[in-house]
Amino acid sequence: MSEPFTWFQGVQAALAIIGIPLTLSFSLRSLADRRKRNQTLSEVHNLHGLLNAVDMVQLTKDPPSGDGRGIFGKYELVRYLDYCAELLSHLGKVAALHAQATDDPVVISAVMELEQLAASHTANLWLKIMTIQMPTSTGS
Repeated sequence: MSEPFTWFQGVQAALAIIGIPLTLSFSLRSLADRRKRNQTLSEVHNLHGLLNAVDMVQLTKDPPSGDGRGIFGKYELVRYLDYCAELLSHLGKVAALHAQATDDPVVISAVMELEQLAASHTANLWLKIMTIQMPTSTGS
């Protein structure tokens, strides 16, 4: 009767010797992964804030009206919007660098959303630039 009990105690001890360090190792790795994810998501969130700031400041810039009253002339406005588009593009690329360093699907998804938003805002800026640069037709 004592032989099965001894065998069971031996198996239990072996599992404890192997299992506890494995569980501890897994927990520490999981904790490090969560910390890295949170840090990366925080940085991507900051990039998202910068992207929104760039988008908001360019929204108030309108082409000069026919009476010449505008903050910028056409040339200055096109340059300004071009710089905004370039900055948005760079923000998307910096976000992509964050995704390159991880295989975490949550981080990759957040970065892809930010890149798509940057591309969308950049496309809108280029539409605005093209509209400003269109020759104005003079009535006959």
